[in-house]
Amino acid sequence: MKKNIAGKLLAHFFTFSAIVLFVSALASKAAEACLSGLYQEEMPEELL
Repeated sequence: MKKNIAGKLLAHFFTFSAIVLFVSALASKAAEACLSGLYQEEMPEELL
């Protein structure tokens, strides 16, 4: 019985951490795209 609960907790933990990693990767890509878009609009291309 205890092993079952521990297994379920581990599965939930791994699922949760996978979701968090996925979301943070998406957020960093979005921030990167936003920043590079701002830089390209505001700065001349020679500086990049």
